[in-house]
Amino acid sequence: MRYRPLGNTGHHVSEVGLGTYPLGGTLITSGSYWSGPATYGEVLLETAVETIHHGLSLGLNFIDTAPVYSEAEVYIAEALRRRPQHLQDMEVFVETKGGEHVRPVADGGPPVLARDFSREALRASVHRSKERLQTDLIEGVLLHSPVAEEMAEDPLGLLVELRAERHVGHIGVSASDTTEAIRLIEEDGRAEIIQIGFSLLEPEPTERLLPLAEERGIGIVIRSPLASGFLSGKFTADHEFGPDDHRSLIPRERLAERLREAESFMWLVEEGIAESLSEAALRYILSFSGVTSVIPGAMNPAELEQNVAISDLGPLPDAALARVVETQRELGLLA
Repeated sequence: MRYRPLGNTGHHVSEVGLGTYPLGGTLITSGSYWSGPATYGEVLLETAVETIHHGLSLGLNFIDTAPVYSEAEVYIAEALRRRPQHLQDMEVFVETKGGEHVRPVADGGPPVLARDFSREALRASVHRSKERLQTDLIEGVLLHSPVAEEMAEDPLGLLVELRAERHVGHIGVSASDTTEAIRLIEEDGRAEIIQIGFSLLEPEPTERLLPLAEERGIGIVIRSPLASGFLSGKFTADHEFGPDDHRSLIPRERLAERLREAESFMWLVEEGIAESLSEAALRYILSFSGVTSVIPGAMNPAELEQNVAISDLGPLPDAALARVVETQRELGLLA
């Protein structure tokens, strides 16, 4: 495993981390913001604990989570509490988020998935995460992809206060898009860590964000590196997702379009540059020095081991990266 500095935080983290959105288990929600399956389906506690322990044994020391990833925060706490003796002294950087909430309903039906970035709600959210994670201090807390109208009470300022009060070690934003991420760096300046979507199918951060973040010492964490699995090479256009998988709500036409785009990069496999499309996708991201860590999800130890192994393979060759840009332009993903 290779490690990279998390911006100017003083931490060095594994360049392949663990995104726990798929690891928290089933969550079915209601409400106007989202209604239906909100995760990837069932994962039992013991499987989650085994997966996290396996990742730690392979050198992974960066874990991303959120209150809305079903039981992920609870699973992480249990896994860290039950660490084998040889992993007890290992420093693990756990970051969670705030602003998106799961609220129980009075009749006991599906909870409501809601968004609330008010100072009161955000402070309460961080304290609940501390309880679930069984810690007095959460190393990293990010705002969960806020848009402009949700920033009225300056939630990032509240995170600054929580950091000063030693509830939080480091703060940041899981940015809604690249434009917002750049604004946070150039105009705001308070975010130490920025999480952003970036993949073969979402290459916009390469043009300005990644060089800017590297110059300013901002930790960049990459979410959705496999585009919700469409860059995994595991699905065909007729694939049926389970009823507890949020991807079952994707319109069939959009699913087919996404798969066609992904297939445009299969030359990376066909020409022997990578053994699989998922390998190519992760190595592509780690080819950029402005990236701190990429956090593909995993639902079991085998999936996690496959992801972690990418760290030892190094970046894609320069010629392949140049051709990737050509493919992205042909697909209209880059200007």
